[in-house]
Amino acid sequence: MKKPKVFLDFTSMTHPIKGKQHKTRIAKALNKLYKTKYKKVKIKYTGKSMKRYFDSYRFEFINTNRKNFKVTISINPIDITNNFFRVQLNPRAAGSKGVIRTYKLLCKVLGKSTAKKLYFESPLTRIDITFDVFGLKKPYYAYVDGMTTSEIKYGQNGRFTQIIGKGRVRLSVYDKTEEEDQHPSKSPAAFIHPNHFRYEFCLRNQRYPLSDLANKTRNPFLKLHIYNAKFLTDTYFDDTFIQQVRLEGLNKAIHELPTGAKKRRYKRRLNKLYQATWFDPEKVWKDWLQATTIFDDWRSG
Repeated sequence: MKKPKVFLDFTSMTHPIKGKQHKTRIAKALNKLYKTKYKKVKIKYTGKSMKRYFDSYRFEFINTNRKNFKVTISINPIDITNNFFRVQLNPRAAGSKGVIRTYKLLCKVLGKSTAKKLYFESPLTRIDITFDVFGLKKPYYAYVDGMTTSEIKYGQNGRFTQIIGKGRVRLSVYDKTEEEDQHPSKSPAAFIHPNHFRYEFCLRNQRYPLSDLANKTRNPFLKLHIYNAKFLTDTYFDDTFIQQVRLEGLNKAIHELPTGAKKRRYKRRLNKLYQATWFDPEKVWKDWLQATTIFDDWRSG
């Protein structure tokens, strides 16, 4: 099995725009882009379909050598206490060249000086930090220290998604192969990488900009434990606990055990006998600095 490598799967940042005149210029620039036809960019006005903002535009950049990628720009927040401008993209899908194209788009919308400020000043409202695992032949259950909620969503052929936590920190674990199977024309990788699982932390409201991404982001995988599903047949655990794990996940099942002593006993046994040997959070995180360099060209402008 290849060593899992961490990468950025989503970023969202907002920026305050002062003055009615500046806001109007931005709105006009977006509307002009929307009404112009481009060979390598498809632009769609999605209106209020994006949460938190009244006006959103989705730019789909057409690539010849890799998958297309999308950038969403939103203006006019529903809650006026939020920043006027927001931009969202998947940096891994965009690649370094796509990040440059995104920066050039922002220069057209905001002006070069404001576009460059985004890198150094705009707070990140969401980042998704991810690693993929290929070739797992048996299911595994995730557990995150300090979280009391979890849920299980079953898909086709018994495959299931695990969601742990809510609010500012959430972990999703899902079978990427199933997602690719549902969109084979978009994702031929489904036939190349069977049993493709994704572990994805969604971190909201980090309050620091891209310039601090490498140094201020803490390794969320240090709190993650991954257990082989063999524990489901271990008679050490009572039937009620096992049933709840299957239906609602490990975090909720452990949280709802009747005593602290029983919680500690169950976690000790899981840690001793069932931890995934292929997962090391420190080794996964070694690639973090490299993952953030995808924005270097934006920094240099």
